[in-house]
Amino acid sequence: MGKDAPSKSIVKIMSFKDVYYIIYDDIIRNYSLFKSKRSNIHGIILMYHHVIIDENMPLGTCVCTVDEFKNSLDEIAKYGYKFVSLDEANEIMKKGDNTKFVSITFDDVPNDFYENAYPVLLNKNFPFTLFLTVDYLNKEGYLNKEQVIELCKNPLCTIGAHTLSHPQLRNCIYAEREIYESKEALENLISKEIKYFAYPYGKMSSVSRKIINMVADAGFICAFGTSDAPLSDISGRDIYYLPRIVYQRGCFKDKFKYSFFAEYVVRRFLKHK
Repeated sequence: MGKDAPSKSIVKIMSFKDVYYIIYDDIIRNYSLFKSKRSNIHGIILMYHHVIIDENMPLGTCVCTVDEFKNSLDEIAKYGYKFVSLDEANEIMKKGDNTKFVSITFDDVPNDFYENAYPVLLNKNFPFTLFLTVDYLNKEGYLNKEQVIELCKNPLCTIGAHTLSHPQLRNCIYAEREIYESKEALENLISKEIKYFAYPYGKMSSVSRKIINMVADAGFICAFGTSDAPLSDISGRDIYYLPRIVYQRGCFKDKFKYSFFAEYVVRRFLKHK
């Protein structure tokens, strides 16, 4: 083997199933985008993970700087979106009243939320939801239970469940336990009902209809994946698999661009309906 050949340990060949779900997610996203232009519902659920200060750290899809976080919120506000809690978003969706709305969510939740993002949200008076992974609480680098109890006393804060241990639920033999017991544990911690759920990883490759039905049966009122699309009449139909946009570097408008292949498939599908 030549010295420039990649190591077998880092080569990952996608399976047919991997390719299928990539195309599936892309088509669903583009179909939602296509239909959103004629929708009565105009909403966005934003998803963040890490908000950091050090601009020299590598920035991936789950990381942004404090300045980028502030700029992302300012940019969305510039487009006329109203910042609302998930309770308010749920009511707007039920009414279909054409309000342009956005809800802010964080997954897992790292301690840099408390240090860097929380002060920004307080200053702007923007509601937010924290989807907590129960086993991460008190773990180094994540929120501790005292912080969660403090945060949930703030009317801006909503606590949601993100499983016990953050597994890929489609392939998890203890999926029901992960869903039900995460809800119960968080309710016991904050003495409030946990109404919202976010799927770890979030794409349909990690979620199944069986899992979605489990979440509904557990008593949540809606749940969120990571299909990178806005809320619309179409994407809002399945309240137990609602899309969220991962806000990362670049222009907000880029999130509303089609991919060529999926746009072609969507248009062909609509032509023959």
